[in-house]
Amino acid sequence: MNKTFENYLEEFCFKINPSVLDDDMPDFFDNWLGELEGEDYCKYAELFGQERYLAGKEDLLKKYLPEYRSSKKCVTDKAKFRLRMARLSAEVLGATDAKEYRKLKVSGNAHQ
Repeated sequence: MNKTFENYLEEFCFKINPSVLDDDMPDFFDNWLGELEGEDYCKYAELFGQERYLAGKEDLLKKYLPEYRSSKKCVTDKAKFRLRMARLSAEVLGATDAKEYRKLKVSGNAHQ
């Protein structure tokens, strides 16, 4: 996954212009690059940097998700808050219940 900025721009160009044929891609990309303004380059460079920074961090983020515990075990305000955050995280991540959320949380390489 060692993508260069040029590869990123090329993928982006064809993502926003899906009607370009395979034979026309190199010339179309060169023309598209020539028409970009400096401000556009800066915007795309920032997006590329964010994508590279976040790549591979999904497992680490999963590791630090709040633990989904039984509401009976959550007696302090802090524990109740963590449970609310776990339920919200489960909803955002698409987990339908606590068991599915727990499986999602421990999946990946960060726990090894």
